[in-house]
Amino acid sequence: MNKKTNKILIFTFIISVLLMQSGFSFGQNYEAYKVYLKALLEQKSGKSAAAKKDYEKAISLDTSAIIIYKDLTYLDWSIGNKDNAMELAQKIDAIDGENPDTTLFLAGFYLMTQTTDSAKAFWDKTLKLDPKNETALSSLALFYFNDNKFTESKKYWQEFLNLDPLSAIGNYQFGVVQEKLNMNAAALESYDKVIKERPDVLDSYVAKANIYEKMGKIAQAVKVYEQFYENYPDNSFILVYLGRVYYLTGDLDKAQEFLLKAKKILKDDFNTAFWLGMTYERTKQIENAMKEFEFILTFPSQKDNVTVLSKLGFYYAVSGKYSEAEKYLLRALKIEPNNSDLLNLTALNYMDAKKYDQSIEYFLKTIEVKPDLNDAHFYLGVAYDRKGDWQNAKKALKQTLEMFPNDERTMNYLGLVLANKGEDLPYAQSLLEKALTIDKNNGIFIDTLGWIYFKLGNLEAAEQALVYAANGTRQPSAYYHLGDVYAAENKNANAWVAYCLAYDATGDKEVKKKLDAVQKTLSNIELSDRMLFRASSHYFKLLSLKTGYKAQAGLVFASKSMYFNFNFVKGEGIEISLPIALMPDAKIFIKDSKIIFYPDIVKDSVSPEILDILQTAAQILNGSFIDSFKTAYIETKGGDMIYHLGEDTLVLNIKDSTIKEIVKGGLTIQVLENKPFYISKIPSKIKIISKKFNYSVILTASPFTVSDRRIEIPKK
Repeated sequence: MNKKTNKILIFTFIISVLLMQSGFSFGQNYEAYKVYLKALLEQKSGKSAAAKKDYEKAISLDTSAIIIYKDLTYLDWSIGNKDNAMELAQKIDAIDGENPDTTLFLAGFYLMTQTTDSAKAFWDKTLKLDPKNETALSSLALFYFNDNKFTESKKYWQEFLNLDPLSAIGNYQFGVVQEKLNMNAAALESYDKVIKERPDVLDSYVAKANIYEKMGKIAQAVKVYEQFYENYPDNSFILVYLGRVYYLTGDLDKAQEFLLKAKKILKDDFNTAFWLGMTYERTKQIENAMKEFEFILTFPSQKDNVTVLSKLGFYYAVSGKYSEAEKYLLRALKIEPNNSDLLNLTALNYMDAKKYDQSIEYFLKTIEVKPDLNDAHFYLGVAYDRKGDWQNAKKALKQTLEMFPNDERTMNYLGLVLANKGEDLPYAQSLLEKALTIDKNNGIFIDTLGWIYFKLGNLEAAEQALVYAANGTRQPSAYYHLGDVYAAENKNANAWVAYCLAYDATGDKEVKKKLDAVQKTLSNIELSDRMLFRASSHYFKLLSLKTGYKAQAGLVFASKSMYFNFNFVKGEGIEISLPIALMPDAKIFIKDSKIIFYPDIVKDSVSPEILDILQTAAQILNGSFIDSFKTAYIETKGGDMIYHLGEDTLVLNIKDSTIKEIVKGGLTIQVLENKPFYISKIPSKIKIISKKFNYSVILTASPFTVSDRRIEIPKK
């Protein structure tokens, strides 16, 4: 027997078993069976026309063979003979319509042909013939669910589960229906049953967690995913889900940890990239966020993702890369041309890029789409003003106030520009007075009102308002305006300080001219006193700072370089984390000239050299240290102002009042380099020389960032 004959016999045997199971009686008509078998083989080999011919021949030999009708029905439908297929279905119903197996077949056929009403009718008939038919029950449950008739769907799932209460599929679908009916507690119970029977089914955990998220119980959702992760840590998708819910709880470190794990496994998953990008955004790692969102756009299905495109447009805009921002924003607008938020963001990007005509064009489009968008009206006036079209700017700003009479931002802007131009000052004053009835302690508004007072010639009221504004806001404009007021009052020493504070924050050349002019009128004593104030201002303006200092060179306690984490929060003190090599989790706190070691044993392990530096640093970092030199002997040398107070010396750079050197308690501290941080200048490279211990060390700072946490000094 050859292999081909053997394969035919095997196939014939399988078909025979299937025919016996279907009720086909060979004895009744063996000839019909042979022709039917031939048709099956022809259909299997793709000979549809020959198969159809033999199916029809088999039916002519045995008109009661339902299985042949069924197969011919599907064949006719598949080759496009749809009318014939429908006629055959009707014949099947006429011949064997009281058999639940046949009614199920007909329901399935009509479902395939999208004749859903007929499909439902045959599922209903099946249940009349066989009330416990699970296939019909589940099919009707899904039918009603897809038709948004959730109460009916729930009824059939309940009947199904009465027959098979442990069915994972049944309980899961039952839970989905219960969710739709806002039966969240019941849905949670259904999902718990699935988890108990099939703890490996991720969908049930996801569904359960989603309910908790909808209820605002994010911590509960985290527990659900953690339960799955504990048992199936290798499931890559649970890493994404965990990362997402950790993000939602605000635990960004854990969110990033799990999403990075997921990314290593799911290298081509844009969902992972999205949540990782969102996490980077929240942690201010904007460049990393941009990489993730740009990666998402490489997927064909995501290239038109408006959310991602608009985020990238925003990132590039705030990064000052206006052309790149324009590219992404215009792509997004091609997809959603009437998206008012996108139109407004595009207009703002053009304004920042100083493309005022385009900016005005897009603000007008924004207003056309969303006439009640306050921002668009306000910034339209700003764009006209920056373009130099004052008449249209004034018109737009006044129209904004007509539409939004309590918009204090517009009141302030219009009042400020009127003051700068010396135009309609009483009206400008009324605008700011009204703005301050809405937000009475707003330092920016008080700054503008003080400037208006100055323009009106009321110097006393101007000084009072601007001192309050400057102290409250630290805004460069308030210092600048205050400088002009002091200069007009011939209070040149005070004017010098105000101009310095404005210039240090902005580097504005016009301010520098005024600063230099005032400085020439000051005596050496006045200048030295004011320089101390300016020097301390670099630090009292600082709210928080996080960095690290790398120590290099000849310290007795270390032959290699060491790194110290440095964290400062205003009002809370300084936290210094020592290298792990010295002692794990060891910390030193400095506050109000006091040094606190944690744990206490750290003090015993710190070398005398380090202790000497810390003690001196604690005194220097006290807020009153620089002020103590007000009674010092003063000398000028080159570009330096040198203060001598007993054995202590302070050297300031006359140009910007930054500290160049401090000599105190046997230590010489030289600031080799400063770096700007917000509106302050912070030492980034420091050299410390000790005569007492005969060493020198250079401390170099890593990049400065804002501290992201409080400093809590342990209580002893």
